[in-house]
Amino acid sequence: MKTVCVLMSTYNGEKFIETQIKSVLAQKDVIVKLLIRDDGSSDRTVPIIQEYVSKHEEISFYSDKNLGPAKSFLHLLKSAPKADYYSFCDQDDYWEETKLISAVRKIEEKEGPKSETPVMYHSNLKIVDQELKFIRMAHTKDYSAEKPYASLVENSVTGCTVVMNYALARIINSKTPEELTMHDAWCNIVCSFLGKKIYDSNAYIQYRQHANNAIGMKKASLSSNVKTRVKRIKNSAFQPRMVNATQFYKCFRKELGSEQRREVKKMIEYKKSFLNRLKLLFDFKIKAFSLKEDLKYRILILMGEI
Repeated sequence: MKTVCVLMSTYNGEKFIETQIKSVLAQKDVIVKLLIRDDGSSDRTVPIIQEYVSKHEEISFYSDKNLGPAKSFLHLLKSAPKADYYSFCDQDDYWEETKLISAVRKIEEKEGPKSETPVMYHSNLKIVDQELKFIRMAHTKDYSAEKPYASLVENSVTGCTVVMNYALARIINSKTPEELTMHDAWCNIVCSFLGKKIYDSNAYIQYRQHANNAIGMKKASLSSNVKTRVKRIKNSAFQPRMVNATQFYKCFRKELGSEQRREVKKMIEYKKSFLNRLKLLFDFKIKAFSLKEDLKYRILILMGEI
């Protein structure tokens, strides 16, 4: 059986964490090693984890200062022992017992069991309420045909569905971005350019929506959208596409081909002149997978807010 190192970042998750830990330990047909990093919880999360650590040798745990979810997950990936595969894990979801083995089988069917190609699997999700009652499927589109440049525009990868092999984990761990929007968006970009992605339209995870979600699938309110616009205008750090493209270019420009470097630089330098903005606007190599997101992206180019 293959070993999967499950990486769980926790923060004030006392309400749901036991359910999630149990679902991770119940995974079938793989060897699970669960590594948990607490990101500065002030509730009972840490005592709950420590109780499970005392009873299960397959669980390792450490706590540290608050980094936020994106940096916390990348810290976990760097701290993880060598394994065949690595999987990000949120504290408040519920994994069906075939979640990990389904990913492993999908990867090995596509690439073979001994492939050294960097590979990342991601999948659909079942959106559920806090009582795990089904609401809807997260994706209605099949992301199998997504092109690499789409990852710069639209993040189609939800971190808690990700299973990556050792080859990809090694590449991601080799560079540390100075700024980070979310860990799944970062891994998506790196893998889109330097590896292979496998999308599964099936779902093996119940993605819980509740009031304390760090990131969720809820629609933003009008007031929230307005606040986001103001932040983007005032501060480039709130322009995630430009931040991700800039950091990716800084970290991996030597690994990119000449055309890839040229295309990524278009996004980085689009504000330098009106001509640069037009070049990016009409560059249809860099486009979102979905039409709606692509139209939104091109409007944001004109507004200088990508």
